[in-house]
Amino acid sequence: GKIVGSITEQSIIEKISRRIEDSERVMNDKVENYMGPSFPIVPANAPISLLFYLLLNYQAVLVSNNGKIEGIVTKADLLAHL
Repeated sequence: GKIVGSITEQSIIEKISRRIEDSERVMNDKVENYMGPSFPIVPANAPISLLFYLLLNYQAVLVSNNGKIEGIVTKADLLAHL
């Protein structure tokens, strides 16, 4: 029930593209070795403009309701609803 970090395609691709890891090793490795800082969390009643602002710097934003994470919003989600 505690958020400890995030993992993105970018973090995996960067390690593979720099030949730090090969794709087979990545598939068998632990998530913690590719984890970055957690995504920002906003309340469910936050304005959409805040999501736009946060998504300029993060790949996703977590949405909470009454202290519980209930969803995740990505850039693709916002574009699909425009």
